Amino acid sequence: MEGVAHGDIPAGNGVWRIALKSRETVEARWLIDATGRGASLARRLGVRKVRDEGLIALWRFGLPRSGERCNRTLIEAVPEGSWYGAVLPDDRAVLSLHVRPDDAHLAGSLWLDILRRTRFLREFFPAEGFVESTRTVDAGGGRLAALYGDAWIACGDAAISFDPLSSQGIYTAMYSGMMAARAIAGSVRGDALALANYAAWLDEIRRVYRDRLADSYAMVERWPESRFWVERLAGVHGDRPAEDP
Repeated sequence: MEGVAHGDIPAGNGVWRIALKSRETVEARWLIDATGRGASLARRLGVRKVRDEGLIALWRFGLPRSGERCNRTLIEAVPEGSWYGAVLPDDRAVLSLHVRPDDAHLAGSLWLDILRRTRFLREFFPAEGFVESTRTVDAGGGRLAALYGDAWIACGDAAISFDPLSSQGIYTAMYSGMMAARAIAGSVRGDALALANYAAWLDEIRRVYRDRLADSYAMVERWPESRFWVERLAGVHGDRPAEDP
């Protein structure tokens, strides 16, 4: 929520008071954190973020192959990690390489070379079309240690985020927004279990997601020496999250 100014978000007399960068003050009875993976509001309230296996996306905008339009997302595994590619409505291509955090710097410098070594993506996304610099963003899964509290609730990627390989983030983000609203309405009406049931629903989504993600990573067996694939499969099966300080 870029409009929120730095500092505390005080609550008093059952009302949240939020100072915006525009110097306006917004008041609300409930605070909904829909700020994405950063979960900036919940974090400022002291809630910790539990992160899964580290994953960094190295991405660029570029030009797709001329001719037939690619109207689907393309995914390809490589020893360094996995690629995602798609053509946007404005006909630009976006291409992202997902790697271990420890490998991000080297992979970023070798981004075009790794693309040229792909088997399929290089046909749809020629390296010559990606002249912009590489951008970096966190792409790992995770969840907030607490999904709700006194007159606040988190939804979307702020509440629970997904490894892009699951192709689950957008749908869950939209649906969890609706479910969070229902949980608030239920709580306001006096349903003592509305918020807890919402959290339990997200916990079950996460459990299923982790099982399916493990199955997806287990499908890649071509590089037994690759630290990315060995560590990824071990981490997903082990479910060893780490808390941010």
